[in-house]
Amino acid sequence: MYENFRKLSVDDDGVWGVAMTGTSVVAAVNDSLRWISVESGQVEKSLTVHTAPIVSLSMDRRYQTLLTSSLDGHVKLLGTDSGDVQRDIAAGAAEAWQTTFGLDDKGESAFVLAACQSRTADVRVWQTESGEAMSSYGSGGEINVSVSASRDGRLVAVGSMSGRVSLFNASSGSKLHSFQAHKGAVRALEFAHDSATLLTGGADGHVQVHDAESGSPIVALAGHSGAVHVLAHSPDRKRFATAGADRSVRIWETGSAEPVHVFNEHSDAVWSLSWAANAMRLASGSDDGTVNIYTTPV
Repeated sequence: MYENFRKLSVDDDGVWGVAMTGTSVVAAVNDSLRWISVESGQVEKSLTVHTAPIVSLSMDRRYQTLLTSSLDGHVKLLGTDSGDVQRDIAAGAAEAWQTTFGLDDKGESAFVLAACQSRTADVRVWQTESGEAMSSYGSGGEINVSVSASRDGRLVAVGSMSGRVSLFNASSGSKLHSFQAHKGAVRALEFAHDSATLLTGGADGHVQVHDAESGSPIVALAGHSGAVHVLAHSPDRKRFATAGADRSVRIWETGSAEPVHVFNEHSDAVWSLSWAANAMRLASGSDDGTVNIYTTPV
């Protein structure tokens, strides 16, 4: 049964990022990360990790490393449980609006990608181990707001404020092609587990499934009445979740793209989603200052 397992009141300033780390959920609030027990709802620890608000929080596929970016111009890698800073990358003046891990051909987190909200910054790339800068992906003057790497290590997709999505060869950095995906900003995009399809969410309220190689649309999903801010595939590959300005969290079947369930538990826009490793729980973070933990039966 789908149900709201727990509502956590975190901070009146809103929650911009969440990460399910097992028995805890990590919430990004202003310049800090808070570890909160899923069972008790109690804050286990709080760490100030940046000097300005955090705008992106993600986690590697092994649930071992957190990745944050902030308006202070830094991108940081931290231990999921300890919160210890493993790498501090100076991204510069350009705002690293969304960050994610890029994978090698073995599916390991080999580099960090940052979609920078600047016409001159493109997508910045750093090696995970050393923090050294690699060649960036140029998107032709677009203002970038989202980025995703395919799990087979071949492709990188970048979403822009204009509604266009650009596809790059992950190894060479060469631009393969771009296409108009939405009317308005593409703030959410993610490759499916098999790397064959790309899911995008736009300011037009639409969710689109595209062929990952060509960008050709496969199916459009209706349901949201406002901008789609975030989407996330479940670890068991069976479902994906979407959320955004209409305050709802929607669950869909991966194969059929049919709607499964809708949660309407937030009172303001939802900006972040994170699945537990066993796909039995899903967390959402919102401008209303709460994190909701949902039970999602496998």
